Amino acid sequence: MKKFLTLVLIAIFFAVKAQYIGINNQNPTAALDVNGDIRVRSLETSSSFSIYDNFVLADSNNKLKTVKFSDLNLPQVSKVGTVMSVINSKLDIAPEVVVQSTANQTTDGTGTPKVLNTLNKELVDNYNAYSNGVFNCPISGVYMIILSFQTTSSNTSNHSANNVIGIWNDSTNKWVARINDTDMSINTTNKLRTSKLLTAINMTAGTNYSIRFIAGVSGSTTNTFTVLGNTNLITTQNSPSIIRIIRVK
Repeated sequence: MKKFLTLVLIAIFFAVKAQYIGINNQNPTAALDVNGDIRVRSLETSSSFSIYDNFVLADSNNKLKTVKFSDLNLPQVSKVGTVMSVINSKLDIAPEVVVQSTANQTTDGTGTPKVLNTLNKELVDNYNAYSNGVFNCPISGVYMIILSFQTTSSNTSNHSANNVIGIWNDSTNKWVARINDTDMSINTTNKLRTSKLLTAINMTAGTNYSIRFIAGVSGSTTNTFTVLGNTNLITTQNSPSIIRIIRVK
C-alpha cells in the first residue's frame, strides 16, 4: 500500500511539473520559461489603442505581465499645465493656477487683510483648486508664486505708510509670502504703482491660501489701498493684475 501511495505522489509531481515548459532551461518555473531571446514573426497590427487595452511589460525578473493603461506611470493628458511633476509616485501634470483681476477692489487698514476676490478670471485651474481669491492646495509640495499688481493708494496723513499684498495661510492666519510697499508717500492720492513678487514656498494639501491685501496705517489715519482690474477681460484680455501659482517640486 505504501509503495502504491508513493507511486501516486510521484505521478502527481511529474504531472504538475509537466505543465511547465522550459526552453534552454531544465527547471522551468512558469508555464513557458524561456532562457534567451523571444521573437514573434507575425503580430496583429492596430492603428490605435484604447485606454481599456492592456500593455505587456517585464518585471525586475524579466517576467512578462500585463498592466492597464490607467496604472502606467504616464501623465494624465486630460489636464492642462506647463510643468510635469512626480505626484503619488507617478508622473503627472503639476497643479497650476493663472488668474486675472476683473475689477478694482479697495481696502483700508482696519481689521485683518482682505481677500482679493476680484481675482476671478481663471485662465488655468487644472485641479479646480481656486475660487475667488482662495487657493485650496490639492497636493503638498513647493509652489512657485508670481504676483504682479497695479495699485493706487491714498495717504492723507503726515506720516509714511506701508501697504501689503500677498499670500495668506487661512489656517494659521499669517502671511506666507508678501510684498511690502514702503513707498506710500506722505499726502499722496491715487499714486499708480506696480507691485511684483517672485518666490517659492511650501504649501500643504487641504490648506486654504488666500490672496489678501491691506492698506498701511499711519498714526490714527485710515488710508486706502486699491488693486486695479479690467472690466473688459472677455474682449481685451488685458489685466493689470495677475497671479500664477504652480507646483515645482
